[in-house]
Amino acid sequence: LNAGLNVKDPGAPKFSRGRDGDLRDVWRKAVSGDTGARGRLLTVLGSENVVEHKMDDINRQINIIGRYIAEQGSIKVAIYLPNSIEHLISLLACSFYPNLTAVLIPFDVSESELISLLRRSAVDTVVTATGSFPLDAVVNAYPSLRQLIWVVDEGSRHMDWNDVPEGMGSAVNVTTWQDLLNDTPAAAGTELPASEGSTGAPGDIVTFWQGKQGELEEMVRFTQANLASGISGQIAAIPTRERLTQADLFLPAESLSNMHTLTLTLAALYSNSSVAFNS
Repeated sequence: LNAGLNVKDPGAPKFSRGRDGDLRDVWRKAVSGDTGARGRLLTVLGSENVVEHKMDDINRQINIIGRYIAEQGSIKVAIYLPNSIEHLISLLACSFYPNLTAVLIPFDVSESELISLLRRSAVDTVVTATGSFPLDAVVNAYPSLRQLIWVVDEGSRHMDWNDVPEGMGSAVNVTTWQDLLNDTPAAAGTELPASEGSTGAPGDIVTFWQGKQGELEEMVRFTQANLASGISGQIAAIPTRERLTQADLFLPAESLSNMHTLTLTLAALYSNSSVAFNS
């Protein structure tokens, strides 16, 4: 078993043992590349439309979303999204900004199951896709929800998604991902918060595991150290000549709310492979 990623900080003695690391180190490695070569992040829409995401733009979104969630006083952030760049950004935002626990909700579950998962994990914030989240029903059954960020697809951005259903009052603060980006100056920093210092250690990640169909999901909490060890183990388990490199393209076909899928995807990022998302 590998304890971690053996992250060597600049200026560290050559033969010293590196840090175990966390998701912030995974992303920094993906951005910096390995000996100057780095992979690409892609969204595949249909059979022909492929969108490439610039690393600086992703850094900007991590900063905007993470800062907003933290400033709202959020503690537990549910990510209820299909496989997408926004899913990855939300997870990284919870890692780069302090006191945030990411809760990965399996996507496209039934309404009653969704409410049960939100209640059991005691989330106060949800990042979700429009058309996939029954806001009225959730708020009526789970009044502890305080923040909602809609991820709106391009074809629906002309609509006003900031309104709350009648009778809900101001219990839930609703905004959209795109509005947060548009309301922030384009020159807003792409420099991510430092990994060490006042930000402290990043928060845990909560997932749900279902052994058999129809069984109640088990809620499992992973520390960042657990995840770093898992990523390192997945990389080390593959013979050196067969390991992922910047020449490879990785497509997570299973949901990123599945911890094994997420770990392999993060291992691909850490290995500077290209990663494609297709929900």
